[in-house]
Amino acid sequence: QTGNIELNVRELIMTDGARINNEGPGQSGNVTIVATESVAVTNQAKIRMSTDSGPGGVLEISAPTITMDQGILQTLTVRSGDAGAITLTADNVMLTGSQINSQTEQGLGRGGDVTINATNKISLSGQFAGSETDVAGPAGIFTTTVGLGAEAGHVAVKARTVELAEGAKIDSSTFGAGNAGSITVKTDALLLASGGRLSSSSAIGPSGAVPAGSAGTITVQGLAS
Repeated sequence: QTGNIELNVRELIMTDGARINNEGPGQSGNVTIVATESVAVTNQAKIRMSTDSGPGGVLEISAPTITMDQGILQTLTVRSGDAGAITLTADNVMLTGSQINSQTEQGLGRGGDVTINATNKISLSGQFAGSETDVAGPAGIFTTTVGLGAEAGHVAVKARTVELAEGAKIDSSTFGAGNAGSITVKTDALLLASGGRLSSSSAIGPSGAVPAGSAGTITVQGLAS
């Protein structure tokens, strides 16, 4: 089992490919970041947690403002262990050209859930330009299962305003036998602009060797419900 990583700071600034990694063949520890002012993950910086045979820990970030610009938050499982969950708590969460994703690949481990609770606004926009380790694609929140993997993680976001623009997505998909996860949005104002969308899909995996699981449900509710 890997150890926990804990940061208690006024501000956390990660940029220019900076990394926080917690990964190993067994159970991974937690990554906990608490900032009294802000957290910024920019310019190909990445926080990554991966596991193989053991369950993943929790990647948890709490700050008044969480900003990502061409950054990545990721949890991953490649065998029997479940991927770690990702939880963000803030007043405002702003993702520009950035991705939050949890993946299960080939093994029987379940994908991690992604939960974002913001008192004011969650904004997702733009396109991720790609890096040496991550392919280019839409900004947003993604949970995915591939091959013989178990169910993809669920996504739950809550804020007074949730905005998806410039092709950004909240997506849970399966490309194999496992089912996609559910997507739940609680908000008083959901704004979809310029190709921003909520989606869940099911498709045969790249090899075509296994049947596809089911797409997940998408639910939008008011904050008072």
